[in-house]
Amino acid sequence: MRIVWIMMLLAIYSQASAEIYKWVDQQGVTHYSEKPPANGKVKKIQLKSESAADMTEKSAVEKPTNNRSRLEKQQKLLRALSDDRQQEKEQRQKAERMAKQRIRNCAMSKDNLRRYESSSAVYKVDDQGKRIMLPSSERDKSIQRARAEVNKWCGN
Repeated sequence: MRIVWIMMLLAIYSQASAEIYKWVDQQGVTHYSEKPPANGKVKKIQLKSESAADMTEKSAVEKPTNNRSRLEKQQKLLRALSDDRQQEKEQRQKAERMAKQRIRNCAMSKDNLRRYESSSAVYKVDDQGKRIMLPSSERDKSIQRARAEVNKWCGN
């Protein structure tokens, strides 16, 4: 289905300007068009254009035919679509990495909370390696901080 849309877009694009819009409809189908829909979230796709020097040099050497111009526009559109897909892929990968990190942080937070709640006292180690027992109020604060971390990473 997506290929059909791309082919239709290529046909339309070959006869028009360089502004392309992308949006997803209510059914989750991605659309590409030269005109944005009346309502909804739209992303404008930037086409990479040739420099003015390149265009001047090209026109001085030879005038592109209508078919050649159409082919160049289609190639630009395909590059833009490819770039767009690459950006979406990178965003998905980043979201997956963040989700995995969130799961790890959630597990560590839960483990810390379990340790604080199951211990009778909290201590810290001084410079000589000796344990210094902290008052129960410090244990309660540690449990509160651990619960906040669990809420932050686990969403509970």
